[in-house]
Amino acid sequence: FFVFRRGMTNAIDTGKAACYIMHQMMHNARCTDKRHEIALGGGWTVERQYLFTERAHLMCPGMCFGLAALIDAPHDAERIRAAVAALEEAHPFLRAVIGHQAEDNRFFYDVTAVGKTDWTDAHEEIAGLDAPAIFGRCDELTGRDWDLRTEGLLKIVTWKANERLCALFVFHHLLTDGRGALGLVQEFADCYVTGLEFFLRPTDDLRYFNFEF
Repeated sequence: FFVFRRGMTNAIDTGKAACYIMHQMMHNARCTDKRHEIALGGGWTVERQYLFTERAHLMCPGMCFGLAALIDAPHDAERIRAAVAALEEAHPFLRAVIGHQAEDNRFFYDVTAVGKTDWTDAHEEIAGLDAPAIFGRCDELTGRDWDLRTEGLLKIVTWKANERLCALFVFHHLLTDGRGALGLVQEFADCYVTGLEFFLRPTDDLRYFNFEF
């Protein structure tokens, strides 16, 4: 992995990745309203997740960071599309924009029925992770403000790199931090190479999900 700007460079145990990611994705959120629920699939639901932070994240510059990965499998647009869809099905915040609850002036993760990941295939071949095209697209995506009322919290750009797939993931910090981002990229790679899908389930003994190590 190659991390741009912010983010952790150490990998994590991929067997724990799916559970840890959801914990990280909720580190800025709190459940406080049982009137609204988020559907997780498989009949599971959780309560609406509100932004709870001391920082003005929506107005703070530099809230995006990029991570690039070289995956040892040939470039295949349909497999990329399927891997993105599998992650969006597993992780509700990949289907979310930021909503505003006017009656009490609170912001929340507005989970929709469709995926919000912005995937672009560059339709060009590059040599590898040090290609200028990756740095250019990362600067382009992290250098502008995202309208989180309509845009999702993750953007992906892919290239063919000889006989491998190169993918740039650009995250908003309201989705995850660097460590959780590494886990999400690992999930994408596993889905892409093997077709394995990840689904999270809430538990009775923990407030949100079982992310024990």
